[in-house]
Amino acid sequence: AAAAAAATAAAAVAAVAADTERRIQQLEGALHKETLRVNALCGRGLDQLSYQELSALQRIHEDGLMAVRSLVSGSGGQQQQGQQQQQGQQQQGQQGEYGATSRSVQQFLRLRNSDALREVAEVEAFLARGDAYVADVAADVLRGPESESSPVLIVEGPGERNGNGGGGDDEGVASAAAPLDFAEVFGNSLPVRMEVCSGHGDWVTARAASDEGTGNWLALEMRRNRVRLTWAKALRRRLTNVALLCGMAHDMIGAHVPPDSLHELHVNYPDPPEWVGSSQCLVDAAFLLAAHRSLRKKAAGGTNTGGGGGHLTLVTDDPTYAMRMCRELSKVPHLFETTEPWGKPFQAGVPEGYGGSYFDEMWKNGNLRDRYYIRYAAL
Repeated sequence: AAAAAAATAAAAVAAVAADTERRIQQLEGALHKETLRVNALCGRGLDQLSYQELSALQRIHEDGLMAVRSLVSGSGGQQQQGQQQQQGQQQQGQQGEYGATSRSVQQFLRLRNSDALREVAEVEAFLARGDAYVADVAADVLRGPESESSPVLIVEGPGERNGNGGGGDDEGVASAAAPLDFAEVFGNSLPVRMEVCSGHGDWVTARAASDEGTGNWLALEMRRNRVRLTWAKALRRRLTNVALLCGMAHDMIGAHVPPDSLHELHVNYPDPPEWVGSSQCLVDAAFLLAAHRSLRKKAAGGTNTGGGGGHLTLVTDDPTYAMRMCRELSKVPHLFETTEPWGKPFQAGVPEGYGGSYFDEMWKNGNLRDRYYIRYAAL
C-alpha cells in the first residue's frame, strides 16, 4: 500500500511538472507569435514608434516574464529539489532573454522623452522670437517647398517625386539632373559641406546654424518625409545656407554635386548592412568614387589634417560596419588616406564639438556603445 501511495504521489508530481512545462511552452509560443505580429511595426525602426506603441512592446515582454515566473513558482512546492533548480535556471535564462528586450524598449522610451523635451524647448525658443518672426516662418511653410520663394531649396532625384516617403507631385521642386551652381543656390562662394543620410536633419541644421556666414551645407536623404522635416527645421531657424537633396546617395552625388566642390562630406550612422555581403551598404566602391569626385583634393606635399583638401568623415557605432568601411577605404589608397597618426584607420569616440544627433542622444540615454570616427583626406 505504501509503495502504491508513493507511486501515485510521484505520478502526480510528474503530471504537474509536465503540465507546467506545457503551459510555459504555450506561453513562449504566444509571446513569439505576438512578436512576429508586431514585426512590421518594429521594421519601421524603434525611433519612429509612438509612446503608445513602445509601451505596448514593453508590456508584452514584462507581462510575459511575470507569467513565466508565476507558472514556475506556482508549482515549485510540488516538485523535487532537482526540478526546482532546473526551473530556476530556466527562469534566469528567460529573464535574460525578455528582460534585455524590455530594457531596450525602456531606453527608447527615455530617448523619446528626451527628444520631446528638446523639441519643446526648440519650439518655445522659436515662439519667443516674436510674432513677426513666427509669421514669416509660417508664411513660408504654408507656401511649401515647391514655392519659388522658399529660402531652402529641395532637389529631388528620379522617382522621388511620387513616392519614398509620401506626398504627390510638386511643380516647383527642382528635379533636373544637372550639377548645382552653389554660387546661385547660396548666393555666395563660401565653402560647401555635405551630410549624406541626414535623417531628421538635427545634426545638419545645427551645423549650418553654427556655420552661418562662414559656410554652406547640403543635406542628402533618401526618405522624402525626412527631407520635408529637415526643410521645416531649416525654415524655423531661418537658415539660408542649407540646400536639400532627396534620393539615392550614389545617384544624387553624381548628378547634382560638381566635381572638386566639397570641403567636407559626412556620413553619420549609416544603416549597417543586413548581412555580410548584403547590397544594403552605402559605403562601397561606387560611393567612394562618387565622394572622391565631389571632394576637393589635397595639394601635392600638403598635410592630410587640413588645408585646402576635402575630407570624408564616417561615424558609426556598429563595429562590424566600421571595419567594413575601413576595408573599403583600404582598397582605394590612391583616392583617400587616413588623417589619424601612424596611419590608424579610425579613432574611438567622436571629437568634442562634432555636433549632436539622434544617435548621440541614444548614447547619452544609456546606449553606451563604442563610436568610431573615420576621417580620410581626398588625394
